[in-house]
Amino acid sequence: MSSTAESLLNRPLSQATLAFVDVETTGLDPGRGDRVCEIAVIRQEPGGLEREFVSFIDPEMEISPGAFAVNKITPQMLVGAPRFPDLIDRIDALLSDAVLVAHNARFDIGFLRAEYARCGRAFPELAVIDTVFLARKHFQFPSNRLEAVANALGVRKRQDHRALADTRMTQKILQIMVEQVFGDAPVPIAQIVNSLADLPYVPVNDLSELDALKIPPSLVDIIRREGELRIVYVAATGGRSTRRIRARKIVRLGSHMYLVADCLERNAERHFRLDRIVDWHLPAPGQDAEGGDT
Repeated sequence: MSSTAESLLNRPLSQATLAFVDVETTGLDPGRGDRVCEIAVIRQEPGGLEREFVSFIDPEMEISPGAFAVNKITPQMLVGAPRFPDLIDRIDALLSDAVLVAHNARFDIGFLRAEYARCGRAFPELAVIDTVFLARKHFQFPSNRLEAVANALGVRKRQDHRALADTRMTQKILQIMVEQVFGDAPVPIAQIVNSLADLPYVPVNDLSELDALKIPPSLVDIIRREGELRIVYVAATGGRSTRRIRARKIVRLGSHMYLVADCLERNAERHFRLDRIVDWHLPAPGQDAEGGDT
């Protein structure tokens, strides 16, 4: 992840630029050669200013019957459409320094990565909010398909299954989900991305690297054997909290190392930047920790 994307994680959602994205495709698997045939991006700046982009794309192949049954994009609609290389700079500018938001983001990002690779370029490293992840974590919908989630949240049904309509629906779904789950409180982006699980962390297998951070050997030993401990953690905002955790592993993201741990109060995985752990000790039996999430 780029340093810019990493810095976004501690920023409140309301102060971040969001890029809502949806692609329509010729099939389901970019690994087997399926391509993007339509894309929509809504870039929403803090304060609500928006830029909207939607375009058919010449996929240079036929749309499969299964894909056509969903998106209803005909060959005639694609006549004269630009190819992806003709649009990549514009798409890249819309995604730049933004948090990507999509419903089932793995699908859209997988296709975009493949299209970028065909152009000889790397897809940008972005923080990602997936409304499917939020649906699974915070709600119990009968189905997590876009239409079902929208219906359950009272979002008006779109007229067609096309990129711009789906993107607008995802935008409304995110707004309602955040309001229902977090209320009026400022929400750090790190709290609603996919538990940071989809970010490009690099495992640190050689814990001797922690020597450079002056981590005590006794703490390294607890991490190595995945033991429990209490830590005093300083968030990016400067607030301190005490957490009771079970250590899991050390990973690297950008220029920083993180302790991946189970937060025993929240029953959830959390990532703690090592240089923000200012104190630690073994928990006293029966003693509860206090403090909030990272």
